[in-house]
Amino acid sequence: ENYEKLRNSALLRDAFGKGLFLNAQHYLLEQMRKLESNSSHWTEGNWDDLIPDFGEEVAEAFRDGLKISWGYYRPIFRSESDDEGGTPTAVLMGLAGLNITAREVSDWPSKLDEKQVELACRYAFQELNGFPNWFPKLHAHYPQAVTAILLKEIEWELSVAQDEQELHYIIDRISWSGATLWDDLAPQLLTLLEAEPKSLKHLGHLLKIVQGSKSVTDKSLVELASKKCKNLTDQAHSASWFAVWLGVEPLAAIQELSKSLKEIHDDSKASQFAMHVIVDLIGEKRSASNARDGFKTPQHLTDIYLLMHRYIKVEEDIERAGKGVYSPELRDDAQNARNSLFAVLRDIPGEETYKALSKLTKLHPVEQRRSWMLYNARERAEKDADSRAFTLEEFVTY
Repeated sequence: ENYEKLRNSALLRDAFGKGLFLNAQHYLLEQMRKLESNSSHWTEGNWDDLIPDFGEEVAEAFRDGLKISWGYYRPIFRSESDDEGGTPTAVLMGLAGLNITAREVSDWPSKLDEKQVELACRYAFQELNGFPNWFPKLHAHYPQAVTAILLKEIEWELSVAQDEQELHYIIDRISWSGATLWDDLAPQLLTLLEAEPKSLKHLGHLLKIVQGSKSVTDKSLVELASKKCKNLTDQAHSASWFAVWLGVEPLAAIQELSKSLKEIHDDSKASQFAMHVIVDLIGEKRSASNARDGFKTPQHLTDIYLLMHRYIKVEEDIERAGKGVYSPELRDDAQNARNSLFAVLRDIPGEETYKALSKLTKLHPVEQRRSWMLYNARERAEKDADSRAFTLEEFVTY
């Protein structure tokens, strides 16, 4: 009998303006969320699922109210408060309303003004597991405004972060679920990276973004990475930058890495450093490599492979096969990454690969594996020789 209250703008403005909401709204929100199908976000805004139990009139009034309620509440950015409490119910309702609007209103971002764009970002930054589905479209319509808001929060997050005490706020969201934002953000993130982040995780996330973007050139990465590799004293941070450098200027990076490893007189520390570098370069089972592909030539792969064997010795490898469940550690990841270098090399077609593999038949530090190198060299030659059949025109021509 009172369903019209669910979309009464004056009533909703008064409630949400105070950070409150209607009890009937809250009840229907919870009923709607129970009917969602495995959503990874706070809510899908699936209002029509309420129709069987509550009827069209109630469900539509609830929908209409949600579509206007988000404009009456102002969620806070993390940079504006130290409160790490839960997500307010008003935010969940606002996200539901935005989801419904984005789904049902054609070209909805074009109807927003500057304040509403910021307001939508305030909701988006409180989403569960990344950003809402409508956020890339908002960014596409207002790239400068959205990028500026994101950068403000990123700068704040970097300023308060401590290693292993990250907030898991904006930076990891962009890294894992915001690829459409990378090209606009990356050049400015590269500038921010001139001041080394305190958090190694944040460094990894930011390097993933700048290396994966099209807006940051190899030259820009070389300039910053080479400087970092020569000046940083923290091994883990330096290793991350060496992986960047190897991806864009491998010849110079290999020479500098070899030099840096020789200057570490503690064999254990040198091995540790080499392990960090190769895992950052190649990746691990739980996460792929973020480095660019400049090092993936037969000559560079061979040089890195031999260098890694010098510091990550086969005789010290951990044998896990048949020994039950285990959690991979740095040594496991490093020996797998070292071996992956050879797999990448072996699969590159062409004479240069054959020559590189032939070289390893003489230079591989483990003599028992040289025959395996010879086998792979012959197999490479056989595969390259087994070309496709000529067409009639090609046969006549040649």
